[in-house]
Parts: sequence; structure tokens; C-alpha cells
Amino acid sequence: MVTKNKKGEIFDKKFKRISEILENNLSENLAMVIYTEILELLKVTDPIKKLSSWLDDKKRMAAINFDTIFDVGLKKILVLHFLNRDKDVMKLFEPSIGGPLVSLAHKARLLYAIGLISKTALSDFENIHKIRNEFAHSSEPSFEKDKIIKLVSKLSTAKNSEVTKNNSFDLFMNTLDICAQYIKQAINKELEMQKISNTVKKRNK
Repeated sequence: MVTKNKKGEIFDKKFKRISEILENNLSENLAMVIYTEILELLKVTDPIKKLSSWLDDKKRMAAINFDTIFDVGLKKILVLHFLNRDKDVMKLFEPSIGGPLVSLAHKARLLYAIGLISKTALSDFENIHKIRNEFAHSSEPSFEKDKIIKLVSKLSTAKNSEVTKNNSFDLFMNTLDICAQYIKQAINKELEMQKISNTVKKRNK
């Protein structure tokens, strides 16, 4: 039997692994690696739903940390898309100087504008970021609170479901799974666009 502490160690180890992966340069293989690693992290949380006190902490961690994971992932996709990647461009992501792309929601809006994610994906990322802010800035955040339930009801996984105190976290976790797929699809789409662009350039030489 796996103990609470052991599950916590596995969760933390996998989260660290994803963070390390996202610090590398994106490649075709990395798209699948990111997707796989996020799914593995989600699996760690799935069997522990009945461990209430420990899970409360992990719910908060999921709400805050997955926003960070997705934020870094979307940043990497945008940098991959940009023609210039110098210091002036990177200032777009710098919060200390009020960069316009500092949050997950900001990055998602630009990715939607350039056609790398869908309107549904944009909505999911925006609402995940709003949920993150509730957990980061509220004194007693909970997936059982009406404000969080209302935000969860706006997620794509809740479209045909009645969101309650009992299922709000499950629906949120299901959306994280889908968001991992959004990232994978966006990376692959960007890489495919770059291949086409390079092919056209070669033909025009």
C-alpha cells in the first residue's frame, strides 16, 4: 500500500520533472514528452481522492501549479513561433516591467489570435487561470465554494454536466488533461507550419 507521504513524493517528483522538461528547447519529441508527463502527474492524483486532508493541499497545489506548468508551456510555444527571440522580445513576458504576456490567460489569447489554439482551448486556459487566482489569493479556497464551482462550470468538461461540490474537482482535473492535449496539438501545429514555411523558402531560392 502506498502511503500519503509516498504519493506526495511521487507527485512532487513528477511535477519537478515536467518543470525541467519545459526549460529545454521544444522539439517534435518534446511535444509528446510534455503530454505524457502531464498525464502521468494526473494519474498520481487520481487514486487519492478519498484522502481528504492531504488531498486538500494537493487540490490547492493542482490549481496553482498546473497554471504555472501550462503558462511555461504556452510561453515556449510563443517563443518557438516568434521570428525574433532576443532580450527585447523576452521583455513581453517580464512581469516586473508590465509585459503584456505575463499570465497564462494573456499567452492563451495570443495563441488563439495566431490560430494555434481553439476558442474552447482559450476559454479553458482563461478559466483555469481564474481558478488559480482564487486559490492563490483567497484565505480558504475550496472546490466546494460557490465561486469556484461557478468557474468550473465554464470549463469544457462541464458543458453537459451539473457542477456540484462533489464533482467540481474531478471536472477541473479532467480539463487539465484536455489542456495537456491542447499544448501538444499547438506544438505540433507550430512545428508543421514551420516545416511548410521552410519548404516554401527552399523552393523560392
